[in-house]
Amino acid sequence: MATNYFTLSEDVAEGFWCLGHPLDLQGRELDDPWQFTGGEPAHFKDPIRLPLDLEGESRDYSHAAFGTPVVNAKLAALFQELAPTEVELIPVEVDSRAGPY
Repeated sequence: MATNYFTLSEDVAEGFWCLGHPLDLQGRELDDPWQFTGGEPAHFKDPIRLPLDLEGESRDYSHAAFGTPVVNAKLAALFQELAPTEVELIPVEVDSRAGPY
């Protein structure tokens, strides 16, 4: 069976939030922040926290620092429905924002 890869990008624009470095729930920086972009299962499975580097409107799809993809619950559910065995979802808390992400 053929394997497909897709690259999603964010249309950066003024007025939208900017998410920072992925942290664990104790506020420590993750040892390998690139693990969420390599196309392999992440080795950090616990929920992560993302600080807001710049306040603004949230988006359905964003990138945090290091290209970490972040989606809201609606988009996560769609990815899970369309590719249930090919998507890994890790809960994210975004500072001062109601989730889930």
